[in-house]
Amino acid sequence: MKSLMFSVCFLLSVSFSLAQQKKQNVYFLKNDNRQVAHRDDADFIRVIQEPDSGETNFVVHEYHKNGEKKTIGKVSAFEPFLVFEGAVITYFDNGSREGIVNYENGRPSGSAYFYFRNGKMKKQFDYLLTDKDDKKPSGLNTMQALNEPEGKLIFFADSLGKVLVKDGNGRAIEISGKADDELVEEGDYLNGLKNGTWFGSYRSGKSSYEESYDAGKFLSGKSVKDSVSYPYTTLSTPPKYKTDVNEFYKYVGKSIRYPKDAIANRISGSVALSFVIDKDGKLTDILILNPLFPSLDDMARRVLIDSPKWQPGIQRGLPVRVKYNFPIKFSLGR
Repeated sequence: MKSLMFSVCFLLSVSFSLAQQKKQNVYFLKNDNRQVAHRDDADFIRVIQEPDSGETNFVVHEYHKNGEKKTIGKVSAFEPFLVFEGAVITYFDNGSREGIVNYENGRPSGSAYFYFRNGKMKKQFDYLLTDKDDKKPSGLNTMQALNEPEGKLIFFADSLGKVLVKDGNGRAIEISGKADDELVEEGDYLNGLKNGTWFGSYRSGKSSYEESYDAGKFLSGKSVKDSVSYPYTTLSTPPKYKTDVNEFYKYVGKSIRYPKDAIANRISGSVALSFVIDKDGKLTDILILNPLFPSLDDMARRVLIDSPKWQPGIQRGLPVRVKYNFPIKFSLGR
């Protein structure tokens, strides 16, 4: 399962301004997106720099723990979520380029290029931008990555440089997921779109699938797990709280109780958390990504712990764990 992880962080930042130097915030982050107080505890470092003269977008630089650059780009917002704008370049920790993607309001747009660690080009994908006026925080939840991106595959090659898809036509073997449980998918592309029968299987043997496409349109599929078949006509369905996500917002709003010590100290702001909706619909793996104030952090965590169950997310006919990043805002008002 592909997953898309997103870093939310804006507390414990170091703000400074020196002569002839722009203001910038520095964040120390773990790979699970939690913010930590010390550089030595971080897996990577993020620096947000004020906009250049005449611009409105902030400059983002991220660095791997070994000091190699990780990300270079710009964002129109970074609290509580990053919203990328323009070209964003990512790098492997060996210094080689990983990808170049253009964004509009946080959404991938136009031609994107991806590479292997050895520097060879892996693929070119042309994104079709939809709802470009709607700002999209990058990587809000992993369900965004479970669906096929809108657009066309133009070029695809293996790590040795052998071209498998050229000008949108050919047969590709795609590998994704975690190193200890990779998903191997194989099928044909016609004019940049999936076509015909596609096959996929996890190296761990936990499940496999077979799907049919017609010029990019998904028709049907069947997963097999433990020798049992699970037919499906929709690739994925996101988790659902009662009628819709607005009901969850209402639940959170009604459940929040402003702690007395936070009121006494006039503390307000957002607590950014992450949680996983498990295969049974229960909220698990709840993490505070950026601490705000102890009693507010505890209140935010408690509200999620006490949440009623959701309907779990479904991918290829099977329930899956889905990770969300979620901010809870505390405001005292005037």
